[in-house]
Amino acid sequence: MNAWKAVVVLLLVGVGLGLGLGFLIGWGLWPVEYFDTDPVDLKQEHKEEYIVLVSASFSVDGDLERATVRLAKLEEDDIAQVVADLAQKHLERGEDVAVTRNLVMLADALGSGTVAMLAYVATATPVLTPTSTHTATEAATHTPTETPTAPPTSTGVPPTPTHTRRPDAPTSTAPPPTNTTEPATPTITSVPPTNTPEPTAATDTPTATSEPTGSCPGRPDPVILDTEPHRRDWAWLEQRFGGVGIQETDSCPGGAVYAVDTLWEFHHVTLRVTVLDRHGNKVPNVPVAFFGFGDPIDTPGACRPNAHVEYTNQDGEAGVPMGWGSAYAPPGAGYHAVWVMDSIASDCVTGLGMVEYTDHWHLDVTFREVSQ
Repeated sequence: MNAWKAVVVLLLVGVGLGLGLGFLIGWGLWPVEYFDTDPVDLKQEHKEEYIVLVSASFSVDGDLERATVRLAKLEEDDIAQVVADLAQKHLERGEDVAVTRNLVMLADALGSGTVAMLAYVATATPVLTPTSTHTATEAATHTPTETPTAPPTSTGVPPTPTHTRRPDAPTSTAPPPTNTTEPATPTITSVPPTNTPEPTAATDTPTATSEPTGSCPGRPDPVILDTEPHRRDWAWLEQRFGGVGIQETDSCPGGAVYAVDTLWEFHHVTLRVTVLDRHGNKVPNVPVAFFGFGDPIDTPGACRPNAHVEYTNQDGEAGVPMGWGSAYAPPGAGYHAVWVMDSIASDCVTGLGMVEYTDHWHLDVTFREVSQ
């Protein structure tokens, strides 16, 4: 009997040693390594990390189709809502601002963003540190002095743009400035119409004019100016400001449209829009939509579904100060868009914002009425 007990004890000891050795080898010395695991097989926390990575990529390239394909690998029934819920979770927890902003932008692009989310990315206070000693005094002289709180009274709302046009590049391309000094602060008080004398030291001349789209009149390519001001081309603009685009409305009641007349580089905190009539005169008291800022109103059928509205002052200008959420890194696109909300249909400029780690480098926009 004692011999039998000894055998049992030895067996138990052997089993214990075998299990211990197996765990040591399997978990410690040679753990199982997984390769090419599908995102759908990830744990929940790792799925959230995957969504964060997709949103970071989307914030750089703005490629919604690619982001959608990547998110589809999670095999969620409503991935747009999953992204929105994750963005809301980061918002409530006070997670990293940049990560939260990327998630909000992706959720909005998927159609699941909320007004609270958009207000978050639009109203954060600026934290950028200028990389130069340039002092932006332009903002003070261009801040709109007339900001009615009443909503627009015109019933015409620009129709939904159906395509994006990027003007053809001129045959000669002006290289971006290579010197390290900042351009001099512009002293002009408003964006000039293009029928005024040419800007000094013009180095490029646009050579292409778009054809009429549907009933809309033909739109000349916008004049692109740096801070000197020197005329530049679209290649320079893309290199300096990334994915800026122009969405054209293809339905123009009455054969008139507010087309993009000028895209002008400025170094101040205010995103400014100037509105001109067909004769180049500045038009006051015109509602201008600024997407991606606080206090949005419903803008159905327009460039974006919800936008903040400001009215042009006596100089035909309307503007909104940009915050931290307006910063972006080229070649990516900015978050903001602008268009005119008058009774005349309007094209829309997208991808606007201020280049991160600069003294608020951005593009101001001038719209001009064009008619057949």
